[in-house]
Amino acid sequence: MGRPEGRPKGTHTFAKRGVFYFSRRVSKALQPQFDRARVVTCLHTRSPTRAQTLAAALSVQLEMVWAQMRLEGEPHIASLAK
Repeated sequence: MGRPEGRPKGTHTFAKRGVFYFSRRVSKALQPQFDRARVVTCLHTRSPTRAQTLAAALSVQLEMVWAQMRLEGEPHIASLAK
């Protein structure tokens, strides 16, 4: 079984009615700080290439936010970072 048509491989995207969305699962360690197990947002594009570019940028931003949340959740690590 292959991946759905219009879904760039490994980009955390899916298409609904031709419009691409970004979707990432929240790690179990951070789920208590979120009201959902997934972060999903519309990319407002029908272009697979544009969706891939936007999703990659969102993924990097999300990883930075999550890294900061992990640091703030670990007092001994956060004190070393200062």
